[in-house]
Order: sequence, then structure tokens, then C-alpha cells
Amino acid sequence: MVAEEVRSLAKRSAKAAAETAGLIKTSIGKSHDGRSHFETVAAAIAKVTASAGEIGALVDRIKAGSEQEAQEVESIAHAIGGMETATETSTAAAEKTSAIGEAMNAQAEALGAIARQLPAMVG
Repeated sequence: MVAEEVRSLAKRSAKAAAETAGLIKTSIGKSHDGRSHFETVAAAIAKVTASAGEIGALVDRIKAGSEQEAQEVESIAHAIGGMETATETSTAAAEKTSAIGEAMNAQAEALGAIARQLPAMVG
């Protein structure tokens, strides 16, 4: 009977060893799968990080372009201000010239009237 129990115990031990080996094999397979998934995720994160860097560079280029454009708009506004000042000065000079012309016309008419009266005064 002891031999039979030893054989039974040996069979159960062999079966348990085979099950344990199967579980270890399954665990190793899952570990490899997990590592594979980890590597896939790590590669995806690396791509996202690279893309974020590229986006950052593009944003920096857009910012620099916007700043340059703002400076150019400011220069144009300054130039327009100068043109407005020149136009105002030109308008004032034209008005003054017009007033002087009208005054000269009035003086010419007065001189013309005197010149027409001169022959009657002389005699």
C-alpha cells in the first residue's frame, strides 16, 4: 500500500510540476506580450514627443512671423501718420496761397480803379 501511495504521490507531483511548468510558460508568454506592448507604447510616446517638438518649432516660427508683421504694420502706421502731417501742411499752404491770391486780386482791382481815374486827375 505504501508503494501505491508513493506512486500516486509521484503522479500528483508530476501533474503539479507539469501544471506549474505550463503556468510558468504562460507567464513568460504574457511577460513577452507585455514587453511588446510596452515597446509599442514607448515608440508611440516617442513619436508624440517628436511631433510636439515639431509643433513647438512651428508655433515659434508663427510667433516670429507675427511679431515681424506687427513691426511692419507699425512702420506703415507711422508712415501714414507722416503722410497725414504732410497732407495737412500742404493743405494749409494751399489755403494760405489761395488767400494771398485773393488779396493780390483785390489789390490789382484797386490799382486798376486808380489807374482808370488817373487820366481824369491829370487832365
